[in-house]
Amino acid sequence: MLPSIEQLSKKKGFIMAQISLAWMLSRDVVSAPIIGSTSLERLHDLVGVIDMKLSEDEIK
Repeated sequence: MLPSIEQLSKKKGFIMAQISLAWMLSRDVVSAPIIGSTSLERLHDLVGVIDMKLSEDEIK
């Protein structure tokens, strides 16, 4: 069974939105993900995933 976004976020120490954004950025078909944020702090959290790399299993 593949891990869920919630399980990956706990394992990696990131919020689920960060895992989701990292997944979208790993895809060739997503050229410009649209993100929304309720605070400047959350926006900084989301921008911080630009360098996050997910393994092939995590991407699946």
